[in-house]
Amino acid sequence: MTARAARWSVFALAACTVLGWIPQARADGDEFDAGGGADPGGQRGTMSLAYQTLHSSGLLLQDGINNHGAITDTQSLRLSVDYLLDGGWELHAALPYISKRSLHDNGNHNPLNLVLPHPESQFLDDGRYHGGLQDLQLGVSRHLVRGRYRIEPHVVLTWPSHDYTFFANAAIGQHLRKLKFGADVTRQLADSNFYWSAGYDYEFTEKVMDIGIDKQHARLAAGYFFSPTWSGRVFATMRRSQGRDADFFSPANRDEYWYHHDQLSRHNYAIAGFGATWRINDRYALSGTVGRMVWGRTVHELKRAYELELSRSF
Repeated sequence: MTARAARWSVFALAACTVLGWIPQARADGDEFDAGGGADPGGQRGTMSLAYQTLHSSGLLLQDGINNHGAITDTQSLRLSVDYLLDGGWELHAALPYISKRSLHDNGNHNPLNLVLPHPESQFLDDGRYHGGLQDLQLGVSRHLVRGRYRIEPHVVLTWPSHDYTFFANAAIGQHLRKLKFGADVTRQLADSNFYWSAGYDYEFTEKVMDIGIDKQHARLAAGYFFSPTWSGRVFATMRRSQGRDADFFSPANRDEYWYHHDQLSRHNYAIAGFGATWRINDRYALSGTVGRMVWGRTVHELKRAYELELSRSF
């Protein structure tokens, strides 16, 4: 692989894990991608703007059967900045704008129909798009090299940007504070344009109604540099969570557990997909990613997910 392509290996790896963020944007928060890294050729930072569109249909219950319920469409824009400091330390920040709609909803998310009404919560599942800024993510990572392995431990804080509604299929997020610790390992094979990566995170999430909802994230990816300007990749990402299964909640009860069910649900899933990156010139790159859910429990079934991201190094 040429030196020019090598400078972008870390950027391509970050794009591999982008689908780890996709399902959360739909209903249960937003996961920050702590990958990336500045260009070691002298450019220390990267600014990125990503557009994402998601389509989900029905809820996968605890036994994996789809209840053929609400259909949800999500569109989002995410602005992120990564900046490399001396000593291999890197700072990360991201803020997404989410717009969602829920179709064929039967009114179970009307906050005024609860036993204890919540007039402070908006009714969003009316078939129209509703949008707003979601959660601010701030992170720090450290770039380490051990032989042919690149190791990047990281910590990421997620904080709601404002007091938005979380009780709705069309809600933009869970409105929960989170702190995630993890690491990614990357290796490029000797005398080859092929690389692989693996990562793991443990995410501490604030309790809801004294119930723990911490999460674990795992990811695998493999990629190939076809030329100094083009690379491709395949990936898989998985999440397992504490919390409650779908059979714990009943909209007929209209109780406080139902009001908080989007926060308390496990939202377990596995997603697979592929993507490509085009390095336009020394400063700009364009990435595209396609994915879908291949396994899920107590989570809206993601039928398709697309993302297009433009990045500029500085």
